[in-house]
Amino acid sequence: MSQEQAFLDPLAADPGDDLTRCVYADWLEERGDARAAFLRLEVELGRHLSDCPASLAERGEQVCQD
Repeated sequence: MSQEQAFLDPLAADPGDDLTRCVYADWLEERGDARAAFLRLEVELGRHLSDCPASLAERGEQVCQD
């Protein structure tokens, strides 16, 4: 198993695991991978969306799907 796969398997099993997502983002950043910023943004947005009214959260999900 590759080092990256060691992050991807747990994330696939539990997509809401922000701790693993953040550690994976750190690992990616150490390697100069731009996906690290995306993962951190995804975690931060997830925190804020849980505090938003349902309609705003639904709109955010629609934008991500487009």
